Amino acid sequence: MPIVANNVELGSQIDGRLVAVVRFYDQDGLEYLQTFSVSPEANVKGIVDEHQIQLNVTLAEAEYMAIIGG
Repeated sequence: MPIVANNVELGSQIDGRLVAVVRFYDQDGLEYLQTFSVSPEANVKGIVDEHQIQLNVTLAEAEYMAIIGG
């Protein structure tokens, strides 16, 4: 089940870093929550995109294993 949407909430930490709370949603509406901390200069969109790619791979592998019974 591929990720079809995400919602990113950014906050700041005392040390100046950003904390990102990302909610990914698959085609069935299931939510996958991830959090990470980065410097203010970081490309948050690029990081979120990479996390989404990795999550899609993980979900596809799990779906494949469920189908073939592994």
